[in-house]
Amino acid sequence: MSKLGCKCGHVIRDQTDSLSYKAGFIPDKAFYPLYEEVYRNIGLFIESIKNNTRDEWIEAFFTSDYALLNLTDEQIVNDIFDRSYFETYRTMYQCENCGRIHIQEQRTNYFFSFLPDSAEARNVLDA
Repeated sequence: MSKLGCKCGHVIRDQTDSLSYKAGFIPDKAFYPLYEEVYRNIGLFIESIKNNTRDEWIEAFFTSDYALLNLTDEQIVNDIFDRSYFETYRTMYQCENCGRIHIQEQRTNYFFSFLPDSAEARNVLDA
């Protein structure tokens, strides 16, 4: 996403990393299933290495084109995590003007908006 219009008229821009008004989150009910899936798939990848079927596993789990990339085990483990994570991950923005929170609906570019009760709630995403 590059821009999101807030109801107050402010345009929220997402064109760089480490934004003070942006957060990613995983809904609580999806948290443990996400990690169970990641752990299971990493375990299967390790087993494929032990069984000398690494390339076949990579091709079956990802794609035949991915298998041609000749990635390290570390890069593959990272991609195993990312594949599950980004299916569950959602984005949240806070308008710098009015403090309204915009939460992404799962797997769409639609956002639900919530207005805080007080001005003190502004910048809650800024770590």
